[in-house]
Amino acid sequence: MARKDFSKIVIVPGILGSELWVNGVNAFGIQSRRPIWSEDFQTILRTLALEPHVFSSTNVEPGKVLRYFRNIHPIPGLLPGRFIPGNRRPFYGRLFEWLTSTYGLQEGDDLLEFAYDWRQDNRNSAKRLGEFLNRQTTENDRVVLIAHSMGGLVCRALLLDNDFTHLEPRITKLIQLGTPALGSAKAYYTLKNHPRLHYLIDALLKYWQSLHPSLYHDLYTSLQEFCSLFQLLPPAYQQITFDLYGWQYSALDGELWQPTVHQQLNQANALHDLLLRSISDKIFALYSTDVDTERAYLINDRKQVQAVCSPRVRGDGTVSAASAAAATPVSNRFAFNHRIKHDHLPSSQRVWDRLRVLL
Repeated sequence: MARKDFSKIVIVPGILGSELWVNGVNAFGIQSRRPIWSEDFQTILRTLALEPHVFSSTNVEPGKVLRYFRNIHPIPGLLPGRFIPGNRRPFYGRLFEWLTSTYGLQEGDDLLEFAYDWRQDNRNSAKRLGEFLNRQTTENDRVVLIAHSMGGLVCRALLLDNDFTHLEPRITKLIQLGTPALGSAKAYYTLKNHPRLHYLIDALLKYWQSLHPSLYHDLYTSLQEFCSLFQLLPPAYQQITFDLYGWQYSALDGELWQPTVHQQLNQANALHDLLLRSISDKIFALYSTDVDTERAYLINDRKQVQAVCSPRVRGDGTVSAASAAAATPVSNRFAFNHRIKHDHLPSSQRVWDRLRVLL
């Protein structure tokens, strides 16, 4: 069994990585609770394609961290004749399995998961994480947070939250897997053009959009309410958009957005300001450096992406290496040159090998 310099590990997933359940009243007037985002791929497709407005509900709560996408095949009558090979794809399941087999951990005991509502302000999710650690750990614990993607922003916000300074001594490490400390240009494309959610989902969603544009409009409208997506935009000092007249803009420039989302822009700026306050030697960054990653866009008069600017930068296809390494001590940065894409980082053997050294 590998060495063990911790008493508990907490997995903090990225955006899309937790179940979401909606509470409401069914057609018979009975209180009900049903999933709108889960490991069942059919549930996800139905939510995105048939009732995207449900994402605007205020009666949503998180369930568990997703292990695998299951039941991967088209909804009958929705995508006739289009099938995806295989019936299961990993999300965080392989990471959980590797940790239990390598260190003899027990889920719910010394291997914990923090699921959260990934639509919300990451600062609020950080407070929920702090409350979770208050309940699940003690001052004698040595806690390691392993965070993928946006989950690292949640953890960073917790480390800087004055309401939870008492947790700092027990958190010995924050290990980030592809965390966009300086945002991701793809968030702009998702909010302006077409959702880029997951490689399995995007193609099916685009096909459904072509058949039912009105439902896609509902999804687009719901995404505009996701504070978290705006907080994934690069910070205001980075100009990643260029118009046809040569003007350059930050993705957080109010001129690019309708007034209805200016509150989300303010919340995004506030998070970026918070995360730049300090660099902790407890933070470690694991990231890819050899996958082409979008960095900037040419936009049209409607402020939508017209073309991807060249050259692209190095990263994991979603988060640039510069963003993933930012605000982390140089000695705590570990880059991979093995074409590990963003969604695959938690399932990579090379990432696990580095985790074994850090743990």
